[in-house]
Amino acid sequence: MSTYAGGSRTGPIDAVVWLDGEPLPVRVSPGVHTPSPFTQALMSALPRVDGLDVIDAGCGAGAVTVALLWRGAAHVSAWDIVPAAIEDTRENVRRHAEPARVTYHLGSFDRLADEDADLLVTNPPQRPRSVWEQLPADARGIGAGGEDGLEKLALILASTRAPRVITSISTLTAPDLAPIARRYGFEHAEVLADTQGAHDPIWRYAGDVENARILVWDLRRT
Repeated sequence: MSTYAGGSRTGPIDAVVWLDGEPLPVRVSPGVHTPSPFTQALMSALPRVDGLDVIDAGCGAGAVTVALLWRGAAHVSAWDIVPAAIEDTRENVRRHAEPARVTYHLGSFDRLADEDADLLVTNPPQRPRSVWEQLPADARGIGAGGEDGLEKLALILASTRAPRVITSISTLTAPDLAPIARRYGFEHAEVLADTQGAHDPIWRYAGDVENARILVWDLRRT
């Protein structure tokens, strides 16, 4: 599945994600990140979060927000910098979950410092420069993770006050996330899932796509 946003598409489509064995169609508008194998790996690895206040940082079309609600979150704060992503998340929550348990925030990750939460979940923009510079100009901002692919995740970890972060990451971006997490006070790092995930072919510019994996990490402050 290509996760390019923009391109020649001029209207929304329905993409299908799977949750607890059920196919869920989610609306994805032009300019919004299409749910990818990274999204699916993160959704599948989510533990129960009963009663927790959770941030979905970079909610995209809202698939992870829906998964968090299904996993028992008391409340989800859905964050994105793309207005259409906020609207898609709102629509997909309306389709599949309880809208009263979600609030929406249009803003950049540095504003996460203003938000209290028990847990932050993110499938961060993580394509390194070697990858995103190969994308069409109208898709570069969606996946760009800075020079090494870790810029956005580092900003999230530096900004959030949440004591726990669950994130998906490619081994082409970070084979081991533990040393990076420790820089930002997350002393405990555990792999929740290790998937031979299908990377978009554009990832070949970052390394060996055939052997790349998608890891879902659980990071905790002590």
